[in-house]
Amino acid sequence: MTEEKWNQSLSDQESTYFKNLESKILMAIWNAYGQKTVKELYRVSIEEFRPGSVVAIMQLLFENSTIDPLQPLQEEMSDGSLASIKVNPVLDVDPSILSTATSMCKQSINCCLLLG
Repeated sequence: MTEEKWNQSLSDQESTYFKNLESKILMAIWNAYGQKTVKELYRVSIEEFRPGSVVAIMQLLFENSTIDPLQPLQEEMSDGSLASIKVNPVLDVDPSILSTATSMCKQSINCCLLLG
């Protein structure tokens, strides 16, 4: 299991370091939702990384009718890992930091994932 450390390159979305870590996280999240028979997760993106070990600011877009959309991700992280990445087992979904928007057919959830 890898423990991610902050690197200034994570501030640059075009850097190889940013893209590699983004790819590892996105693949792990898609795999967490891949076991579902109904497509609930439509899009996931890493908005930015912030220092503090490493904090990934993410946006996940779900089918609007999805009940408890973060459950598969939270179950995957419950042991303190997301695939091979060491993570805090609790997602931070704090509307005072990040907004949550909804539309007629999709719901968007912004959250923080603490790595390391």
